[in-house]
Amino acid sequence: MNFLELLSPAGDAKSFKAAILAGANAIFFGVENFNARQRAENISFENLSDLINLAKSKNVKSYLTLNTLVYDSEFSNLFETVQKAIQCGIDAVIVQDMGVLYFVKQNFPDLEIHASTQMTTHNILQCEFLSEVGVSQINLSRELSLVELKPLVKFLNSKNIIAEIFVHGAYCISFSGQCYLSNYLYSEAGNRGLCVQPCRREFCSAEKKYLTPFNLKDNCALNFAKELKSLGNISLKIEGRIKNFDYVWAITKEWKNALSDEKYIFQNNKNNLVYKVMNRSYSDDYLKGFSSSNMFTFGSKDHSFVECGTVISYTVSNCRIKISEDYAEENDKILIKDKQDKFICSGILSNFDKNKNDFKLKINSKEFNKIYSGQKVYIQKDIIKKYDLEYQINNLSVSKNKIEVVIDARLNKNLIAEFKCNELYLSCKIKSCSVLQSAKNNSLTKEIIFEKLNKLGNTNFAISKIEYDFFEEGLFLPIKELNEIKKNAIEYLEKNNLHKKNIFISDIPKFFVANNFKEKIQSKNIFMFSDIEKSKVHLSKNEKIILEFPCISECEDFILKKEFTLKNKNVIPYFPSVIFDNQLTQFKNLIDNLESNRMIFTENTGLMYYGFTKGLKVIGGQNLNITNSYSMEFYKKYLSGFVPSFETPKNEMINLIDNSNDIQVWFAKSSFRLLMQSRQCLLKKITNCKKENCDLDCIKNCQKKINVTGKNNEKITLVKRKGFYSAIYVPHKIEEKFLNDKIDYYILDYRNIF
Repeated sequence: MNFLELLSPAGDAKSFKAAILAGANAIFFGVENFNARQRAENISFENLSDLINLAKSKNVKSYLTLNTLVYDSEFSNLFETVQKAIQCGIDAVIVQDMGVLYFVKQNFPDLEIHASTQMTTHNILQCEFLSEVGVSQINLSRELSLVELKPLVKFLNSKNIIAEIFVHGAYCISFSGQCYLSNYLYSEAGNRGLCVQPCRREFCSAEKKYLTPFNLKDNCALNFAKELKSLGNISLKIEGRIKNFDYVWAITKEWKNALSDEKYIFQNNKNNLVYKVMNRSYSDDYLKGFSSSNMFTFGSKDHSFVECGTVISYTVSNCRIKISEDYAEENDKILIKDKQDKFICSGILSNFDKNKNDFKLKINSKEFNKIYSGQKVYIQKDIIKKYDLEYQINNLSVSKNKIEVVIDARLNKNLIAEFKCNELYLSCKIKSCSVLQSAKNNSLTKEIIFEKLNKLGNTNFAISKIEYDFFEEGLFLPIKELNEIKKNAIEYLEKNNLHKKNIFISDIPKFFVANNFKEKIQSKNIFMFSDIEKSKVHLSKNEKIILEFPCISECEDFILKKEFTLKNKNVIPYFPSVIFDNQLTQFKNLIDNLESNRMIFTENTGLMYYGFTKGLKVIGGQNLNITNSYSMEFYKKYLSGFVPSFETPKNEMINLIDNSNDIQVWFAKSSFRLLMQSRQCLLKKITNCKKENCDLDCIKNCQKKINVTGKNNEKITLVKRKGFYSAIYVPHKIEEKFLNDKIDYYILDYRNIF
């Protein structure tokens, strides 16, 4: 039978409990730092131990998210965070940064590591690479179709790795881990957990019509529940750590029903639980293999608010409101909009009057005097009180392991207490230090023994019964010895509990400190082009050039560049960050035909690994997101050189480069910067393209460019090049003069993007 895990989010303690209550098999959560949802409340270490004990008592696993890029100066804090989390009992950590993976492996070798969606894992070579570095679970890219997922799941299962699949929640328009838009526009880096979701905001072109051109609906794969279950050993991930606990409960509950009931059929209507909590409407087109127009949504509308009639009347003096439809109930949230769909107010309905058929409206704003007859009413159904979620969550407690105690108390002998926990197959006998004597005053009674042994406090155990093999009346034993017996017994049971994972923790971690002795060198220039003709000029001077290859191998440009590269040894082929399995064959074939002393430049970890196994010199691009010395230390096995992430601050960059004695540092001098790529068409809504699906033909042949502006004057350029996915670029001013004496190679980027 296939392993099947339902993995739910928890942005706070209530959501953690809601996930358990609804039937999750595992929960992923963040603490105060190093997680990709810094805007969430997150879990505090004060209550983490209790929450994990609760999870373990319900056979639910706990995964800590460390899924951001980390700087050298932060690893001391990271060490403390992981150490505390292990002491609380976490089962695994989820990582994005290969430096974090390397650091955890070095300092916590027994801790299980999962690969985050931020690693952009979408082809089998990447899966092979990650299987080699010791991860046990891999979150596969959310853009993959069911057809594309099947071989990846099969391969991972053959390596005893769980394939994690995103099945519900917010779609990112960008390939995960490859988005720099929030950082560039607002200095809030998505790869550091600070994304402010600029992709949900409005932009306009020259026509000055504002749209939300990058705003996608949410993913809901419930229609594929049966097919997903049959794939193999998988974990099904629900997104939503910044959502409320009712969302976590409702979505987990619906997915639990879908996975448990062989006859389950997804009811696509407003009565389904998934429609009663926050959503942007739903799509499952990526799983179907489509990048369709249907995946986009307009504005930032929460579709859990369903239009249900109009305002019949509203009385300002007592805040009573009558609504045309009888769909409304007490505790429902409502939105009121005018006939032009302009927001008027929001509030909660209470105190229903059966005779007048109206409600009291508790308003969340000061716009109560603008409520008039005929305005539209949108209702979000209350599920918190309907299902008594607050009460159930507050009363959710640890189911403790039961202990039976057998007492042997005889004159002139040590008291012997045998503690037996049949659930854990554990038992121990503890003797008193003193022998039992005849009591002069306060004698030992069964009531005293029960009272002292039964107080187990904040442990995972509870006394179920106490029996007596022998018990002589009128004996004396100091009370402190009963407490010592209890303490020693619980310590033994805790220590030998095989259900509690014991993880080695190193005492003194090794942190990188800048050596500051890298020799000053005369840096060399290498030229980068996107077309062959400009490359020929520099090849005629016997100079090395980097030639950018398209994402799609099924196009004339790829074939011409492949032939050109094989004929010219000074050409370094440049492979992009996203290459799906159906395009890999030609990329691998090119690598297979390169001599062993040749060099490749790549943003894709799969092709990096493949080039390494073929003995080539591999240079890693900045989309590998190398921001710290641990990451550099990890990659130097596979890379001859690398371009540091441009999200690395100046002081961290200097430290990184000063530690780079065994690996070359390259730096790209470019007049532009790539902020995002997408499997969707980023230009579709702005250009009013009528084509329903962004298919292979679009990617191969479409070529467009358009400048757009946000409401706060944010300026970006949308670019679709032939053979490439649509992307967002911005102009870039080169200011990194402080690196002049430290870089091994400068890439002079002459690609024709704009």
